[in-house]
Amino acid sequence: MTAKKTDTIEFEFRENVYMASKSELESYETNKQISMGGPAMYLAIERIFGGRDIEYGKMAGGSFEDMLALVNAAFAAVPKAKN
Repeated sequence: MTAKKTDTIEFEFRENVYMASKSELESYETNKQISMGGPAMYLAIERIFGGRDIEYGKMAGGSFEDMLALVNAAFAAVPKAKN
């Protein structure tokens, strides 16, 4: 599961560089699964990071809270449309 190169955004978090799928971060389905928690949330996180979620979780600090902070940083890195 790898994000398309044109779909990938790069962002820094705790002195490391990560890549995430812009389309997954903007997807209603992904956002719904994140908010639902449970198994659906983990599948959404895996899609956001193109299958590198376990590796990225370890790089971010290794705890569940670290992974959630990383996911929040990925959402924050998506450029917002101007009104």
